[in-house]
Amino acid sequence: SPLDNLKLALSTHVDDVKGASTEAVADALMDRLEKAFGKLTRQKRKFEHTGVWHEQMSDGSVHCTQDHYVKQLRTIPVESCTDEEQEVSGDLLESYWSLLGALGWTLVTRSDIVVHVGHLQRQTAKPRAKHLKQLNAVTRWVKRKSCVLVSRAVSTPWTVYCFPDSAFNPRIWTAWPFVRPWSLWDPRI
Repeated sequence: SPLDNLKLALSTHVDDVKGASTEAVADALMDRLEKAFGKLTRQKRKFEHTGVWHEQMSDGSVHCTQDHYVKQLRTIPVESCTDEEQEVSGDLLESYWSLLGALGWTLVTRSDIVVHVGHLQRQTAKPRAKHLKQLNAVTRWVKRKSCVLVSRAVSTPWTVYCFPDSAFNPRIWTAWPFVRPWSLWDPRI
């Protein structure tokens, strides 16, 4: 298989690098990044990356959650919406878009609400009061129900790493390869 010699898997977001590898490979990557960008921070086994909390357990599995983010979400006051079919506008419309975007982001770890978020996203041009209430109901649900995504594919001696603020320097054009996301899929999984 072409992946038999895989040494490192990475993803990036702006100037944060997240990956999995052995300690030796992570050390070599860190050395190279520090030569290009200066002293960096390294977090391993427990860290937040792009709003997702990651924790590698002793069996090598990785638990990801956005529960800390979800706790900050606030429902939209709907007392002024007396007619379920009333189109919303102004501040209510902006609040709808904002909360729906926030819930959309939680789909990174929450497949339990995909169908509801998809339904509400189809209403974004002209949401009605009933859609605000549905959005609030989904928000209350995610706040009540913790959700953890468990990946069992990362096994020792590999360790999950994060190098926050490590790969972006607009003055160094050779850094741009670290700015785009990489994705590696193992066909055996």
